[in-house]
Amino acid sequence: MKINQIKQQMKKLLFITILGLTLTSCSDKLTESKVEKLVNNCLEKNPSYGTQTLKSGKVSYLSENEVAQYEELANKGLLTIEKKEEKSGWFTNKYHLISFTDKSQPYIIESKESSKDTKTNKIRLYTNKLDKVGGIQEIPSMNISEVSVTYKKSDKTPFYDVLETDKTDFNNKKIGLKKTENKGWIYCDE
Repeated sequence: MKINQIKQQMKKLLFITILGLTLTSCSDKLTESKVEKLVNNCLEKNPSYGTQTLKSGKVSYLSENEVAQYEELANKGLLTIEKKEEKSGWFTNKYHLISFTDKSQPYIIESKESSKDTKTNKIRLYTNKLDKVGGIQEIPSMNISEVSVTYKKSDKTPFYDVLETDKTDFNNKKIGLKKTENKGWIYCDE
Protein backbone atom coordinates (compact mmCIF):
# COMPACT_ATOMS: atom_id res chain seq x y z
CA MET A 1 0.00 0.00 0.00
CA LYS A 2 2.76 2.39 0.77
CA ILE A 3 4.24 1.76 -2.67
CA ASN A 4 0.97 2.88 -4.30
CA GLN A 5 0.99 6.08 -2.19
CA ILE A 6 4.57 6.78 -3.20
CA LYS A 7 3.67 6.22 -6.89
CA GLN A 8 0.71 8.59 -6.56
CA GLN A 9 2.89 11.26 -4.94
CA MET A 10 5.53 10.82 -7.66
CA LYS A 11 2.87 11.20 -10.39
CA LYS A 12 1.55 14.38 -8.73
CA LEU A 13 5.07 15.79 -8.39
CA LEU A 14 5.86 14.97 -12.02
CA PHE A 15 2.57 16.55 -13.20
CA ILE A 16 3.17 19.73 -11.18
CA THR A 17 6.75 20.00 -12.50
CA ILE A 18 5.65 19.59 -16.13
CA LEU A 19 2.80 22.07 -15.65
CA GLY A 20 5.15 24.60 -14.05
CA LEU A 21 7.71 24.30 -16.84
CA THR A 22 5.02 24.64 -19.49
CA LEU A 23 3.55 27.75 -17.89
CA THR A 24 6.90 29.47 -17.42
CA SER A 25 8.15 28.68 -20.93
CA CYS A 26 4.96 30.02 -22.54
CA SER A 27 4.86 33.15 -20.41
CA ASP A 28 4.52 36.40 -22.34
CA LYS A 29 5.98 38.44 -19.52
CA LEU A 30 8.86 40.54 -20.75
CA THR A 31 12.06 39.79 -18.82
CA GLU A 32 15.56 41.25 -18.93
CA SER A 33 16.88 38.10 -20.60
CA LYS A 34 14.20 38.31 -23.32
CA VAL A 35 15.07 41.97 -23.94
CA GLU A 36 18.79 41.12 -24.11
CA LYS A 37 18.13 38.40 -26.66
CA LEU A 38 15.88 40.64 -28.79
CA VAL A 39 18.29 43.60 -28.75
CA ASN A 40 21.37 41.46 -29.45
CA ASN A 41 19.60 39.75 -32.38
CA CYS A 42 18.75 43.15 -33.83
CA LEU A 43 22.27 44.51 -33.30
CA GLU A 44 23.65 41.46 -35.07
CA LYS A 45 21.44 42.14 -38.12
CA ASN A 46 21.59 45.95 -38.02
CA PRO A 47 24.54 47.27 -36.01
CA SER A 48 24.01 50.54 -34.16
CA TYR A 49 26.74 53.15 -34.48
CA GLY A 50 27.65 56.43 -32.88
CA THR A 51 28.04 58.79 -35.83
CA GLN A 52 29.03 62.29 -36.83
CA THR A 53 28.76 64.11 -40.14
CA LEU A 54 31.65 65.66 -42.04
CA LYS A 55 31.61 67.51 -45.33
CA SER A 56 33.99 66.81 -48.18
CA GLY A 57 34.70 68.38 -51.53
CA LYS A 58 34.50 72.15 -51.85
CA VAL A 59 33.48 73.26 -48.33
CA SER A 60 32.80 76.92 -47.50
CA TYR A 61 32.02 78.70 -44.25
CA LEU A 62 33.87 76.48 -41.78
CA SER A 63 34.25 77.81 -38.24
CA GLU A 64 37.70 77.94 -36.64
CA ASN A 65 36.74 74.95 -34.48
CA GLU A 66 35.70 72.93 -37.55
CA VAL A 67 38.93 73.80 -39.38
CA ALA A 68 40.89 72.67 -36.29
CA GLN A 69 39.01 69.35 -36.27
CA TYR A 70 39.64 68.78 -39.98
CA GLU A 71 43.33 69.63 -39.52
CA GLU A 72 43.61 67.19 -36.61
CA LEU A 73 42.04 64.47 -38.75
CA ALA A 74 44.47 65.36 -41.55
CA ASN A 75 47.37 64.96 -39.11
CA LYS A 76 46.07 61.44 -38.36
CA GLY A 77 46.11 60.68 -42.10
CA LEU A 78 42.31 60.35 -42.37
CA LEU A 79 41.75 63.21 -44.83
CA THR A 80 43.41 66.05 -46.68
CA ILE A 81 42.43 69.71 -46.31
CA GLU A 82 43.62 72.55 -48.49
CA LYS A 83 42.66 76.23 -48.25
CA LYS A 84 41.63 77.72 -51.62
CA GLU A 85 40.60 81.08 -53.06
CA GLU A 86 38.87 81.83 -56.36
CA LYS A 87 38.59 85.43 -57.57
CA SER A 88 35.74 86.43 -59.82
CA GLY A 89 35.70 90.16 -60.45
CA TRP A 90 35.05 91.91 -57.15
CA PHE A 91 34.12 88.70 -55.40
CA THR A 92 36.59 86.30 -53.73
CA ASN A 93 35.30 82.84 -52.90
CA LYS A 94 37.24 81.29 -49.99
CA TYR A 95 36.77 77.59 -49.28
CA HIS A 96 38.52 74.41 -48.18
CA LEU A 97 39.07 71.45 -50.46
CA ILE A 98 38.59 68.34 -48.31
CA SER A 99 38.94 64.70 -49.33
CA PHE A 100 39.05 61.46 -47.39
CA THR A 101 42.07 59.16 -47.62
CA ASP A 102 41.96 55.40 -48.12
CA LYS A 103 42.61 55.02 -44.38
CA SER A 104 39.23 56.63 -43.58
CA GLN A 105 37.10 54.66 -46.07
CA PRO A 106 36.10 51.79 -43.71
CA TYR A 107 34.53 54.34 -41.33
CA ILE A 108 32.34 56.17 -43.86
CA ILE A 109 28.85 54.75 -43.56
CA GLU A 110 27.16 56.92 -46.16
CA SER A 111 27.92 59.82 -48.51
CA LYS A 112 25.32 62.11 -50.05
CA GLU A 113 25.74 65.04 -52.38
CA SER A 114 24.60 68.16 -50.56
CA SER A 115 25.46 70.55 -53.40
CA LYS A 116 27.22 70.57 -56.76
CA ASP A 117 30.73 70.23 -55.33
CA THR A 118 30.09 69.13 -51.72
CA LYS A 119 29.20 65.83 -50.06
CA THR A 120 27.87 65.19 -46.56
CA ASN A 121 29.41 62.05 -45.08
CA LYS A 122 28.13 59.99 -42.16
CA ILE A 123 31.16 58.80 -40.18
CA ARG A 124 31.20 55.86 -37.73
CA LEU A 125 32.76 56.80 -34.39
CA TYR A 126 32.00 53.59 -32.44
CA THR A 127 29.71 50.55 -32.35
CA ASN A 128 27.00 50.19 -29.71
CA LYS A 129 27.04 46.87 -27.84
CA LEU A 130 24.36 46.04 -25.27
CA ASP A 131 25.76 46.32 -21.75
CA LYS A 132 22.66 45.97 -19.56
CA VAL A 133 18.90 46.21 -19.46
CA GLY A 134 17.34 48.59 -16.96
CA GLY A 135 13.69 49.24 -16.17
CA ILE A 136 10.97 47.52 -18.18
CA GLN A 137 7.62 49.28 -18.36
CA GLU A 138 4.91 47.25 -20.07
CA ILE A 139 1.79 48.98 -21.40
CA PRO A 140 -0.60 46.01 -21.92
CA SER A 141 -3.47 48.08 -23.35
CA MET A 142 -1.25 49.11 -26.28
CA ASN A 143 0.81 45.88 -26.54
CA ILE A 144 4.05 47.83 -26.18
CA SER A 145 6.83 48.17 -23.67
CA GLU A 146 9.38 50.89 -22.96
CA VAL A 147 12.76 49.62 -21.84
CA SER A 148 15.84 51.45 -20.58
CA VAL A 149 19.05 49.98 -21.97
CA THR A 150 22.71 50.85 -21.58
CA TYR A 151 25.06 50.47 -24.54
CA LYS A 152 28.83 50.23 -24.30
CA LYS A 153 30.78 52.19 -26.89
CA SER A 154 33.07 49.59 -28.47
CA ASP A 155 35.22 49.37 -31.60
CA LYS A 156 36.09 53.06 -31.40
CA THR A 157 37.41 54.44 -34.69
CA PRO A 158 40.24 56.96 -35.20
CA PHE A 159 37.55 59.64 -35.66
CA TYR A 160 36.25 59.08 -32.10
CA ASP A 161 38.89 61.12 -30.23
CA VAL A 162 38.42 64.16 -32.47
CA LEU A 163 34.67 64.19 -33.14
CA GLU A 164 32.94 62.56 -30.14
CA THR A 165 31.69 65.15 -27.66
CA ASP A 166 30.57 62.64 -24.99
CA LYS A 167 33.70 60.73 -24.01
CA THR A 168 31.97 58.40 -21.53
CA ASP A 169 32.16 54.69 -22.36
CA PHE A 170 28.41 54.15 -22.08
CA ASN A 171 25.19 55.69 -23.34
CA ASN A 172 21.64 55.15 -22.13
CA LYS A 173 18.60 54.91 -24.35
CA LYS A 174 14.94 54.11 -24.07
CA ILE A 175 13.74 51.64 -26.67
CA GLY A 176 10.25 50.46 -27.59
CA LEU A 177 9.22 46.85 -27.98
CA LYS A 178 5.99 45.65 -29.54
CA LYS A 179 3.97 42.57 -28.64
CA THR A 180 2.48 40.64 -31.54
CA GLU A 181 0.05 37.74 -31.51
CA ASN A 182 2.21 35.41 -33.61
CA LYS A 183 5.79 36.27 -32.66
CA GLY A 184 5.41 37.57 -29.11
CA TRP A 185 7.72 40.48 -28.26
CA ILE A 186 9.68 42.07 -31.12
CA TYR A 187 12.20 44.91 -31.17
CA CYS A 188 13.18 45.25 -34.82
CA ASP A 189 11.33 43.66 -37.68
CA GLU A 190 12.72 40.17 -37.14
